[in-house]
Amino acid sequence: MKKLNLLIGSLLLILAFTAEAKSPPPGTGKADVPANILFMVDTSGSMGAQTSTSTRLYYPYDTAVDSKGNVFIVEHNYHRIKKYDSSGNLIKTIGGKGRYNGRFYYPMKIAIDSSDNIYISEYYNHRIQKLDNNGKWLKNFTGGDSRC
Repeated sequence: MKKLNLLIGSLLLILAFTAEAKSPPPGTGKADVPANILFMVDTSGSMGAQTSTSTRLYYPYDTAVDSKGNVFIVEHNYHRIKKYDSSGNLIKTIGGKGRYNGRFYYPMKIAIDSSDNIYISEYYNHRIQKLDNNGKWLKNFTGGDSRC
């Protein structure tokens, strides 16, 4: 009797989990192929590959382009500026978090003058820094109050 109950229970369990294909729209005929579901599992890790972290942008905030076509992008939360050539290749990273000259503390805006000098405004340092095109610090501009 125990074996019979086990057999009936197994049959009920199998029949309870059958999948049915969705009916085709009216007038299109009958579906002759059962529904197939495919699960792909990537065990190699190749689908989780990421780009190089040195070229990846984090929190881009503002951009500017110099006379040579180089693109400068402000990374607000990482306190730096990334310089790319006109083809999109990373040339250099400028700055980093800090209050010293040539360092930034939440940079906000960037502008480039006709001589390709870079101007970067900072939120927490309350200043605008002037750098040459290669990222060398030249000068600071600060306002008379804390809202520079």
